[in-house]
Amino acid sequence: MLDQRTMMFLVFVAFSLLCFVVGYTARRRGWAPERWSRPMHLHTIIWLWSPVTMLAFWGLGSDAAKDVVTLMLAQPVLMVGPAAVMAMTVAVCRFKREQRGVMTLAAALSNHGFTLGSYLCYALLNPSDDALRYGIAYVTSMQVFMVLIFYPVAAHYAPGVGRGVGRLMIESFVTVRAAPLYMALVGLILKLLKVEYPTEAIARWHLMDVLFFAGAAGANLGIGLRFRFGDTWHTLHLHGLLAIVQFVVHPLMAAGAIGLMTLTGYPPSDLVRNVMLIEACIPTALNTVIVANLFHLDARLAASLWLWNTLGFCVVMLPIVLWFW
Repeated sequence: MLDQRTMMFLVFVAFSLLCFVVGYTARRRGWAPERWSRPMHLHTIIWLWSPVTMLAFWGLGSDAAKDVVTLMLAQPVLMVGPAAVMAMTVAVCRFKREQRGVMTLAAALSNHGFTLGSYLCYALLNPSDDALRYGIAYVTSMQVFMVLIFYPVAAHYAPGVGRGVGRLMIESFVTVRAAPLYMALVGLILKLLKVEYPTEAIARWHLMDVLFFAGAAGANLGIGLRFRFGDTWHTLHLHGLLAIVQFVVHPLMAAGAIGLMTLTGYPPSDLVRNVMLIEACIPTALNTVIVANLFHLDARLAASLWLWNTLGFCVVMLPIVLWFW
């Protein structure tokens, strides 16, 4: 039988998909305009993702520094690797330039955050609080390297935007959308100042669960408002290709990275290893859609890839992960 945390995660996944359907239905029926999607995502980042990030870093154990550094350094390698495989694959196919850019981004960016990957680590691994914090450190690292590495990649596939990519990178660190990054720093400062972490209050009010579900509602309602089924059937080959890279190439590369660290005398802890392997099985991220919009790539394809890759994860990869862990 599944334990309480795992059952809660399955409820969370069903709730997330329901929110997507509600957002999509609301737009189709004219109950909510598509333009609500952007402010919905912005306020989700500011008021929900940011406090989760702060709490995660505030609650890190004193002996967690090495593990966090390992995760945050492994992240760019496990972003660039699958992206390189995808970029080389689509380069020899007759895809539009905007599609090649979206496919490369979709292979690099995964839903490591607390709306899926980090929450799954929290549900399956012990100690659960540390697993959640490591997952949040992992996604925070992804946010940084997304700007430093994959903004230029996106600009490569959208030449008209490329001249301003440097300015865009700088602005990405000073905009309100960077709030989770700075709230992570606040959490670290509180930790260094030895301010007591409010463990009992968080447990009493189930604060993390409330933030998880509220964040999932904001993110998935916003995607539903934007989503168009369009010509999904004409891009099945793209969905299949992304599934292979996300669910086969990425886990193999994560296992290879762990093996390499072990052979070189710097083996990761059991918890770090499990976080890396679970996160390597996670589908493409909402950030794929956001970056595609930002650089005028094929945003509708990005939204379609996000939906079907997430559903593929729920049907194929999630049962495997639940069985293995």
